[in-house]
Amino acid sequence: MPVKITAYECVHGCGKYLKTKKSIVNHELYCFWNPARKACMSCGNRIMDDEYGSWCDALELDLNAQPPGRKSNLKNGCSQWISKHNKSLKQADAV
Repeated sequence: MPVKITAYECVHGCGKYLKTKKSIVNHELYCFWNPARKACMSCGNRIMDDEYGSWCDALELDLNAQPPGRKSNLKNGCSQWISKHNKSLKQADAV
């Protein structure tokens, strides 16, 4: 018989759920979807493509690649990071 539990969801939209509020708050500090981290997942330079997956337009970097000794090319604290909202505004102004 299933047991009902309470879970907490990350506010940044990464899809992570944890059982305690303390654990999800800790996760949110390091979440790649947290804009404060200036990471790839929340960056306006990240392009999603059905054929190639994730690509960084600013660094011309395949974000799916797995370099030796690392899980992925995903970065945080990037100097090229721009907000998705600001990129949308720039594209609208260019039209």
